[in-house]
Amino acid sequence: MSRILTRQAVLNDLEAVVPLFDAYRQFSRQFSTAALWGLCACH
Repeated sequence: MSRILTRQAVLNDLEAVVPLFDAYRQFSRQFSTAALWGLCACH
């Protein structure tokens, strides 16, 4: 069985985490704030 490692995100994780949260916002039919702030090239 595979083990899952969970840890608190840090500033260096920002580039990986922002698109995930932005995709969730769009999935729940909310406006993409990450694209508005220029944090990612999210659609």
